Amino acid sequence: MRLCLLLVAILAITFIYVSCNKHTIQKSTVSVNKVLNSWSYSTNPQLRTEFNFNEAQKVTTEETDSDISSYDFINDSVIIREFSKEEKRYVYEFKGRLDNQNKLISGTATSSYIPNTPDTVHHVFEYDKEGHLISEKRISFSSDTFRIGYEYEDDVVRKVSTYTSGILYNTKEFTYYDSDLSYDLPEETKFRRNINNLVGRSKQKLVKKVVSTGRNGKQKYILNYEYQMDENGYASRMISKKGKKVSGVTTFHYEPRLNDSKMSIVVK
Repeated sequence: MRLCLLLVAILAITFIYVSCNKHTIQKSTVSVNKVLNSWSYSTNPQLRTEFNFNEAQKVTTEETDSDISSYDFINDSVIIREFSKEEKRYVYEFKGRLDNQNKLISGTATSSYIPNTPDTVHHVFEYDKEGHLISEKRISFSSDTFRIGYEYEDDVVRKVSTYTSGILYNTKEFTYYDSDLSYDLPEETKFRRNINNLVGRSKQKLVKKVVSTGRNGKQKYILNYEYQMDENGYASRMISKKGKKVSGVTTFHYEPRLNDSKMSIVVK
């Protein structure tokens, strides 16, 4: 009987000890999610791109040493302007219409990067029933009309096809590393790199390989990508290679966003 009572007491003490330790671990865990706030390319590190955010974590400005792009949301529309620091003038303005999920439906861009040859381009965006961008049409008043088509598999872009005046110009096919990302990186093939998710969300993975093919079916290039991760598992450097030769390095920088349920880390 005494032995049974002793065992019960030991089990009770053990339960209390484990419970207290579990509680301590949980209390030392805070909810943290990092958000990309800047990046730079090894080919021109001076052109580092930096973001500024509002309280809703939308990008309000995108700034480099040479220009500033601003994003202004007004009801069901967005206005994007690009200001040239060197020329001290606006060189681009896009006025777009948003749907009830804040995705672009259409918009008109006027650009004057070369002052004496301004251009106006009308954009039309189409989505599938899951909300993925499947087509963007760019109708220029002074040059060719382009259509960019997107194909998905497992919720990520697998193929991008660009047509000019109805003729296939090139394709890019993508393969990815397996792990899903809990944060957004620039999507280079989408409108303005899909800053603020203007053309919708899709699952994000780290790109492993890109194969580009020209209009004649001839392969243009193959790029392979390797990554260096920071101590929290975020991609800090993206290394692109043609064969074994490094063709470029993109460096990513992040800032923490607290009280977000997407990710948690243990504070030491």
